[in-house]
Amino acid sequence: MASSNALPTSWDIFKTSIRLLRRHRTLALFPVAAGISAALFIVILITLGLLLPPGIDKTAPQFIRAALTVDYLILWYLVMFWLTALITQADAALEGRKPIFANGFRTAARYRWRL
Repeated sequence: MASSNALPTSWDIFKTSIRLLRRHRTLALFPVAAGISAALFIVILITLGLLLPPGIDKTAPQFIRAALTVDYLILWYLVMFWLTALITQADAALEGRKPIFANGFRTAARYRWRL
C-alpha cells in the first residue's frame, strides 16, 4: 500500500525545484546542454549512417541490434553525465553556494569513468 503522504511530498519537492530554478537560472542550462548534445549525437549517427559503404547490409538483424545497443549506451551515458552535472550544482545551490555551469561540467567530467 502506498504511503498516504506520497503526493504531498512530491508536490513539496516540485515546489522546491521551481523555487530553486527561479533563484538559480544557471541550473536550466544543464537540460539545454543535454538536449544539444543528444541532438548532435543523432546528427552524427545519421551522417555516419549515410557514409557507410554500400556493401554493408543495414537491414540485417545483427547490424540493427549492434547499432541500437551502441546508440542506447551512448545516449544513456550522455543522460547520466548531464544529470550528474545538474545534481552537483543543485546540491551546491541547496547548500547556499552559487551554482556554476562550468563546475557541474567539471565534476561530471571528473566522474566520467564511474558513470
